[in-house]
Amino acid sequence: MTEGAPAAFATAEDVIGRWRPFRNDTEKDRAIVRLGDASSLLRTLVPDIDARIQHEPELARTVTSTVVDAVVRFLQNPNGAKQLQETIGNRSYGMTFDGKPTGVFFTEGELAALRPGAGRSTSKLPALGTAFVSARPGWAPW
Repeated sequence: MTEGAPAAFATAEDVIGRWRPFRNDTEKDRAIVRLGDASSLLRTLVPDIDARIQHEPELARTVTSTVVDAVVRFLQNPNGAKQLQETIGNRSYGMTFDGKPTGVFFTEGELAALRPGAGRSTSKLPALGTAFVSARPGWAPW
């Protein structure tokens, strides 16, 4: 981690607890670097995340889990391969890439869960996809 940079949201121990022990020190070192990368990226994509954790301590666990998930995705597939093909007889090996940059990333679902208002609705209107059945056609309680 760069000196003076904010602390990562997760540790190597968090990765071990949510995934598996590291195979060697190289894998552990790579994970530690990527934990810092993922934390920095998350701070860029959700700028108020540190302040929100201060006011919503339960959010810290979700942030830790999300950062670990991003790092585990990277560790499982560091080359960003989309498809892997192997043949044993007369040996063959193939790998397909989707052309996207490799590294840590967050899914849209993960980011949506971490942005303000996730999981909470302040609206009195029903959520999208909610059906309302009334005895009077055209009548609704809102």
